[in-house]
Amino acid sequence: MKLKHIIDIPCGLRYCFENLTLGSSYSRRYLLDMDMMESACQIRQWQEAMQPYRQMVADNRFSSLLQTIALRYNAIKDIRETIAAIASGRVADDIELFEVKNLAMGALAIQELLAKAEVNLPLPDGLEKVVDILDPDANKILSFYVYDSYSPELAALRTRIKCTDDAEERQKLILESQEIEYAVRQKLTHELKPFAALLSDSLEKLVVADIMLAQAQLSRRMGFCQPEVSEGGEYVLKAMFNPHIRSVLNEKGREFQKIDLTFGHQPLLIVGANMGGKTVVLKTLVLIQYLTQFGFDVPASEARIPVKKSVFFCAGDAQNELDGLSSFGAEMKKIDEVLKCSLSGADILACIDEPARSTNPIEGTALVSALIDILAEKKITLLITTHYNIDSDLCLRMKVRGLENGKMNYALDVAPRGEVPHEALNVARSLGISDRWLDEAQKILGK
Repeated sequence: MKLKHIIDIPCGLRYCFENLTLGSSYSRRYLLDMDMMESACQIRQWQEAMQPYRQMVADNRFSSLLQTIALRYNAIKDIRETIAAIASGRVADDIELFEVKNLAMGALAIQELLAKAEVNLPLPDGLEKVVDILDPDANKILSFYVYDSYSPELAALRTRIKCTDDAEERQKLILESQEIEYAVRQKLTHELKPFAALLSDSLEKLVVADIMLAQAQLSRRMGFCQPEVSEGGEYVLKAMFNPHIRSVLNEKGREFQKIDLTFGHQPLLIVGANMGGKTVVLKTLVLIQYLTQFGFDVPASEARIPVKKSVFFCAGDAQNELDGLSSFGAEMKKIDEVLKCSLSGADILACIDEPARSTNPIEGTALVSALIDILAEKKITLLITTHYNIDSDLCLRMKVRGLENGKMNYALDVAPRGEVPHEALNVARSLGISDRWLDEAQKILGK
């Protein structure tokens, strides 16, 4: 699963991606094309490699250095096609030779800058030789030109071109110089061909370093923590939050209430009133799962997360007019994907927001209960939010604490078996909804 395939799942992943301060435009494409890590070893190796970047970002002494590095990264482009052309032996033009020179000099400069913060960028040996080939006069400037020092004959022709006033003679000399320039580029391409693999490796190491640096900056700026990989399958999340939703609330002068959540293999059923934050819990967990498996820190003060092969998030109005499916039909198809995937034995996370909400409560309750019964037997982590009264011994029940002194408390508590909380009318009153309407509804409930 690549990041580009799941980035627009409505959990806040796009928000985190857009807030990365990546220096190179290629780094963005590289990250989008990255595969989700599916082993604890991969994640730990990435986290270990990120550690020097975290330390660098946390040290205020390096703030100006970070700006200089960002400027250097702005010049790093995706030149994979140019490198492939040189590897094939096709004669490079001036622009392509400039791109190679820019990469080699830029990589060495960024390596030197990072070393000032004791960050080691392990570039392969040989880049200095590439620079020597493309900078014969040791000018140390990024531009490329077929320099006179490449060919005494070319230098002499260029002098004659400047001195002649005869247009016909001048044109003849220019054509001769162009033939020599082509021969020089042919020779340079031949000399650079053995360095093609080295250039590709350097480009990849550069963008990975850019991504790690941007991830470290995002983590510090947004108050994320480094997640610990959970080997036993248990989730432990302290003070977790959704950065996108927090940003929206802050713009309105409101605060996001951080939530603690701990659960294991047993299916987790979350109950509570509308506007009780149940969907936000699912969105945030899905976000944290994806961030962990793409090497990011996560929005929490402490996090222990198991690695999953697949992640499913079933939420919202899934109506699909093109397929002729109603909300209920589209939702059932999506949940059926979870069931089919569970049969493979894959270790998956499934977060399902109020399944069967659009059908009648009797059948809806039966469908949710049956879903829990089936998936409880599988190697799957299952979270379901619901308004239905699900009476099952197979799941852990938690409820949103709800209204307290006229204000919503979104904290989660373990809930005993029994009916789901009846708080819709109280929530509606807190919103200033018509008393007459709510009073009439209360009378009907009292009958």
